[in-house]
Amino acid sequence: MGRLSNPIVTGDSPDPKVLSEATDAKKKVNRRLKKPVLESVRRIIDHPGQLSNPYSDFNQAFIRLLNAMRDSEARKHRSGSKKRILRRLSKADVDYMVARYQEGATIKELVIDMGIHRTTIMDHLEKRGIPRRGHKRKLNDEIALEAKALHDLGFSYYELARKYHVSADTIKREIERA
Repeated sequence: MGRLSNPIVTGDSPDPKVLSEATDAKKKVNRRLKKPVLESVRRIIDHPGQLSNPYSDFNQAFIRLLNAMRDSEARKHRSGSKKRILRRLSKADVDYMVARYQEGATIKELVIDMGIHRTTIMDHLEKRGIPRRGHKRKLNDEIALEAKALHDLGFSYYELARKYHVSADTIKREIERA
C-alpha cells in the first residue's frame, strides 16, 4: 500500500458531518448503480485516503467506477437529446392555424409559430378540407426567356441563380421550360 495522508486514516477522529455526507452518498449510490460499480464506490467511501498508491486494488476499483460513470453518461447522450412531447391540439389551435393559412401564412411560418411538425399542420388542413396552395413559380416567363438567352451566351446556371436570387436547379428547370 502507498503512503496514507488522510487524517481520518492516521487516527484523528472523523468529523461527524463528513461521515454523515459519506453515508448519504453511499445510500444514493446503492440505489443507482449496479453491483460491480457499487462495490467500487463502497470501497472509496469506506477507505478514504488510499488513492496515493496508483497500483492498489482500491485505486483500480476507483478507475473502474469513473469509467463506468463516463460510459453511463455517454450512453445517456447517445440515446437522443430530447424526449418528444405529445399533445393534442385544441379546436381553438386548429381554428387559429386554419385562419392563418387562409390569410396567406405558409406552412413553414405556421411550423415556427405553433412549434409543431409540418405534416401535422398539413394533416389538420386536409381534415378541414382546405386545399393546399400550389407552388408559385419563382421566375415568370419573361425572366425565364432572359435567363435562357444569357445561358446561351455562356453564363452558368450558378451565375444566373445568383443574379435572380434563386437556386441553380430552379434556373435550370425554368430554362428548360422556356
